[in-house]
Amino acid sequence: MKIAVIGASAGIGLEVSRLALEKGHEVTSLSRRDVPLPDHAKLRRVQGSATNSNDVRAAVEGAEAILRSTSTSSSDERPLVGGRSVVLYDSFAQPESDHEEVKALIDNPYARRVVVYTWNFHPELVSMARDLGVHGYLSKALSARELVAALESVHAGEIVVSPSVAKARSQGGD
Repeated sequence: MKIAVIGASAGIGLEVSRLALEKGHEVTSLSRRDVPLPDHAKLRRVQGSATNSNDVRAAVEGAEAILRSTSTSSSDERPLVGGRSVVLYDSFAQPESDHEEVKALIDNPYARRVVVYTWNFHPELVSMARDLGVHGYLSKALSARELVAALESVHAGEIVVSPSVAKARSQGGD
C-alpha cells in the first residue's frame, strides 16, 4: 500500500512510518524537518509544511492512505483542518461487533468527528453507529471524489450516510 504521512518527523507519524516500512508498504513522508528514519527503498521524503497546499499535494500524490499527525508550533502557520480532526474508521471486514472500537474513537478528545468506512450497510449496523454518535457512515463503493466530498461535508459539521452498496451500484457514478 502507498501511504502518505503528514507530520512524519516525530510521535505517531514517525512510528506509523517506521511500522509501515517494516511491513513492506511504500511511505511518503511530509515534514518541515528531516525524518529520523534510515534510507529505505520504499521511503520518499518530502520536505515542506502541512499548511502549504502544494507541499501536501506533492506528498499525497498516488497515496492510497493518508495519515495526518501534525501540530503547529510557529505562529505563522495554521492547522490544515482548522484544529478539527475527522477520523476515518475502516472496518476492514470486521465483524459487526466493532462498535466498541468506534465508541472508543468517539470518546477520544482528539477525534472531533468519526466516520465509519465499510461495505456493510445492514440497517441495524447503520442505526447502531448513528446511535453511538458517528458523524458519517460511508460506503467503500464511493469514488475517490465522492469520498473526499463526503469527508469535507463531515468536517463542515454535516452528518453523512452514503447510500447502501447495492443502491450506489444501481445508480452508477464515476
